Amino acid sequence: MTVGEVAAWSAIGAAVTLVISAVALALFFGGAGEFWGPINDILISVTLLLLVPVIVALWRLSPDDIGPWFGALCVAALAGALLGAMGQLLLVVGVVSLQASFVTGGVGIIPIVAWAVGLAVLVLTRDMLSTQVGWLLVGALVAAALLTGAAMAGPVWLTSAVGVLLVAVLTAWLVLMSAELRAAF
Repeated sequence: MTVGEVAAWSAIGAAVTLVISAVALALFFGGAGEFWGPINDILISVTLLLLVPVIVALWRLSPDDIGPWFGALCVAALAGALLGAMGQLLLVVGVVSLQASFVTGGVGIIPIVAWAVGLAVLVLTRDMLSTQVGWLLVGALVAAALLTGAAMAGPVWLTSAVGVLLVAVLTAWLVLMSAELRAAF
């Protein structure tokens, strides 16, 4: 299997686990029971781990003449994905508290967001992949910012709606990314 094929299948797997995780989260907050919280946490861990081959493949696909900045973002994103995944799993087995998992998740997601911004810039300015990949990623970043705002100030229905939008855009991005990675390698 080539790097592109592994990354393509990982992107599809991440899309699937992301959607199932969102359903588990909705069930948890919808009152279906405590069982769904750890299921969501495990699926978030799996989703983050499935991003690792995608990040590596995109790093390999990046233009040679851009300098070290994107490689540094990729290394940081890989560390963030591993930290976030481990934090969620440690929460599930009871080693860390919910509050500590917010720290590992927050610290883990920051470099992934920075990597996503860098990737969007590369895709939209350097034709590294199709512009649809770049614009879907920009849409996901905007939806993530809106979700943060809605969660802090908005009613529950708005937070839920923006959360669904974020999952839909990320899923579309991952599916398109899968096809593009398969074709690129």
